[in-house]
Amino acid sequence: MKADIFSAATTLFLLRMKYQPFRRALPNDPYYKKLAFKGTKDFWKIYSKVPTSSIFKDIFERMIGHRPDERPDTDEVLDHEFTDDTQLYPEDI
Repeated sequence: MKADIFSAATTLFLLRMKYQPFRRALPNDPYYKKLAFKGTKDFWKIYSKVPTSSIFKDIFERMIGHRPDERPDTDEVLDHEFTDDTQLYPEDI
């Protein structure tokens, strides 16, 4: 199930950002390394030209977590502020 959350995160990123978040989820992939091992600040600098809300960044970072036991389950994803259909964030439209 946690692998499905990870896969959903990569798909969500691709749909929202129109770019792949990384080529392969391996420690030697430069994009994945920034995301999983070096903190997310450098990762988001790569995509700084794409307007992105902090709410999207939060759900993506949680779902893509390097350690599967730290990823949210489906209910937690659906309860996240990003999936609240009563609010729209201009950066994410």
